[in-house]
Amino acid sequence: MGGEPRKPTLIESMACGGLAAAFAVNFTHPIELVKTRMQASGGSVGGTVSAVMKNEGLLSFWKGLPFAYGRELSYTSIKLGACKLYIMFVHMICTILQRIDFALYLYCNECCCVLYSCFILIYV
Repeated sequence: MGGEPRKPTLIESMACGGLAAAFAVNFTHPIELVKTRMQASGGSVGGTVSAVMKNEGLLSFWKGLPFAYGRELSYTSIKLGACKLYIMFVHMICTILQRIDFALYLYCNECCCVLYSCFILIYV
């Protein structure tokens, strides 16, 4: 098997990104639940966690998980797909215009798009 590995298509990239985000929700959803309950009650982290455990049980930390899956499968897939489309656009414009100054401008914007996506995936 020589040669370069095949690059994923736009749809494959979007699907993989959405599935990865949905998998990550399993670990971040309990944190989001505690954060939201703290905002509503004004309590502390420890107090909120112990109140949820005492009143609702361990599995309540994952209440609403199907909705979080739906959000991540759609939101992250579209966001990552938009960045991939932008990268394709950059390469097309640079090929057509063959101008290095314009190419550098577009590549800087491409880096901003990728950094923005990483920021959103981590902090939102």
